[in-house]
Amino acid sequence: MMIGSFDRTIHAVQMSQDLHDLLLHHENIVFRVHSIFRGSVNLLSHAEELMTIARTDVDMMPMGIKVDLPAHIAWPFEVDDSVVYNGQLEFVIPKNEIRIRLRNARVWRPTLSAPSGEIACASEEALSMIKKTLLELDSGGVSSVIRFINGDARESSCTSIYARFISGDICSFIDAVEAKDWERSLYQTELLVGFGPGLTPSCDDFLAAFILSLHYRNQWNHRDDQTLLSFLEGIVELANSRTTIVSYSMLRHASAGKASDSYLKILEALATHNLPELRRAIDRVLEFGATSGADFLFGIWCVQTIISRWARQEECILKKEDRI
Repeated sequence: MMIGSFDRTIHAVQMSQDLHDLLLHHENIVFRVHSIFRGSVNLLSHAEELMTIARTDVDMMPMGIKVDLPAHIAWPFEVDDSVVYNGQLEFVIPKNEIRIRLRNARVWRPTLSAPSGEIACASEEALSMIKKTLLELDSGGVSSVIRFINGDARESSCTSIYARFISGDICSFIDAVEAKDWERSLYQTELLVGFGPGLTPSCDDFLAAFILSLHYRNQWNHRDDQTLLSFLEGIVELANSRTTIVSYSMLRHASAGKASDSYLKILEALATHNLPELRRAIDRVLEFGATSGADFLFGIWCVQTIISRWARQEECILKKEDRI
């Protein structure tokens, strides 16, 4: 049990840009403590907007702040406690009159800018690194599906009961996305959203990787694929009624290109072919939850493999057109 004491003021050291913008336009917001973990606390507003308060060793995330509360000191919250933003760049916990001051907190952007230079598909080396990492794991989520997804091993080598149950639906979803059959992809998504263990169920972490990757592919390549964007919005709409509020918020943020710092670093390292940074980001991501990091990486491997295949197909078409 964590023990310790502190004065009645906690100082924020970092704050996400989207939370900063929200608070700028409100003088008073009442939150309720939704869930409490060792490293973070989730708060939910009356408008169902989720925000997170985290210790400094936790990744920055959309709608989040980091505070300087040491690890040995317990959170001054209980589930269902009220936390009030008073419009003076601070939160107040009325029950114990503790304040969380936001002044001087560094602002962090929860989105990626387009990398400088050429934006490339993930390299074979990068995809192999992710696959090798996942094959060496025995996650309790859905990432173990990678053990047989390309016929590399028998399904019996997958020990996760969740992965064995949902493997057929995951493979059908992957096939539909690769075929760019967005109507069938959304139908398959209905079988995935909300499935698996965790506050963010395993399949939702898997889907978050698809949403983020496809969002940035569309944005960075200056595409205006409205059918694709409608598909991504459709996933979020499904999540609104089929999964946890924390997972729904994650998927909704992903559809706008927002994610935790390490998730964004994975995408950036893949786009810039920075293998050392990718290795560091993989190690960091695997620290997330019991299965969340592995399930996200599995989704990244799947969708980035698909994107690479699309690129090769487009290149072949261009070459044929040049010869005509």
